[in-house]
Amino acid sequence: MRSPMRRLSILIATGCLVAAAVLSMSQQSQAPAETPTAPAAKVPNLPSITPNIKQIEAILKSPKKASQKATLTPIDFAWLAFMDVNWPALGTVRGKPDLNKGFGGAGFVVWQTWKTSQNLYVAPGQTPISWNQGPIYQQPALQSEMIDGKVLTDNNGNPVMYEVRESQDTFNYIIERNLYTQAGQLKLLQGGLPVTFPARAMEVKASWRFLGEGDDASHYLTATVLYRGVVRVVGLSGLHITSKFLPDWFWCTFEQIENSKMTPVKLELPIAPEVQRVNAVMQAAFRNTKWAYYRLDGVQTSYANNPDAANCIVNAKDSCLANSQIETYFQGSSSCITCHSLASIGPGGKRYSLWTFRGGDQQGHMGSPPPLKQDVPLDFVWSLREAQ
Repeated sequence: MRSPMRRLSILIATGCLVAAAVLSMSQQSQAPAETPTAPAAKVPNLPSITPNIKQIEAILKSPKKASQKATLTPIDFAWLAFMDVNWPALGTVRGKPDLNKGFGGAGFVVWQTWKTSQNLYVAPGQTPISWNQGPIYQQPALQSEMIDGKVLTDNNGNPVMYEVRESQDTFNYIIERNLYTQAGQLKLLQGGLPVTFPARAMEVKASWRFLGEGDDASHYLTATVLYRGVVRVVGLSGLHITSKFLPDWFWCTFEQIENSKMTPVKLELPIAPEVQRVNAVMQAAFRNTKWAYYRLDGVQTSYANNPDAANCIVNAKDSCLANSQIETYFQGSSSCITCHSLASIGPGGKRYSLWTFRGGDQQGHMGSPPPLKQDVPLDFVWSLREAQ
């Protein structure tokens, strides 16, 4: 078994002895995955552990280092990516962390300065404004429907909302290849260079919940939005992070640990024991911050035999990865890597179906993807279907 203590050496500034102490205590008092209390509360008087953003950036800015890390220690890499995109943002340059702030510091975070899909996939005849133009921060670009067209309503009667954002490398590649329009994508059917995103391309999908009765806003990354003419506060309830550091991309998902208390759903897939152990360490390290209330649900890097994901409920030989807030109603057949492998465009702009139907039930694709035949693959980026 890989040593969590060795893994954390790149994340902490206070050394391996402190990390070992955290690991030892967290293993002795590990809470169940669905327990809606901060694991950090179980390890009081813990010395402070401060992740170093410069070390994290040094890995993620190097495709070679990032690929090695994602391959050898995917759980660690998932937490590195989580810290990197959730680091307090520099308010003057889009997509950059504030090196003078610590993880959990005040203000909006890096991925909240990325462009939204609405910024990118504009109406026909329009051109997206460049990466460096426009306000650095934008409030969440909320949509109420999940990918399957259903709506998740929390225990206060509010819909859970969603948005997708692209990093600079992703955004610029789509514009440079004219893939933000359906006409530009249809030209791929005539030949030319295949769609291959740069290694540092990243994309996130976030779920937001309107905070209200029973919520503690200090347990969430929050944002203020104008919704139906009313100013509301939303809290981040789930976050997919994907990156092209591996050929078939790297897939991981995080969620707020109180989701099962504040929504009528829970995570149906088991969280791998190794993921749970590292979660406990990281939650303890982030005590007294909102990030102590988030966990990694799993990591997916292949279509089957993922020790850090789960076996599908529908077909146990395949690998599944789901978030209770994002794949709520098809968790047992949710395979991020398989679904996204079918991102494509066919003649007339036809898209490959996201779903299969077995016994009348709507299910996601699992396992090795079916052949695309005459469709042109879009390198796992399903947001491209939003092109007009």
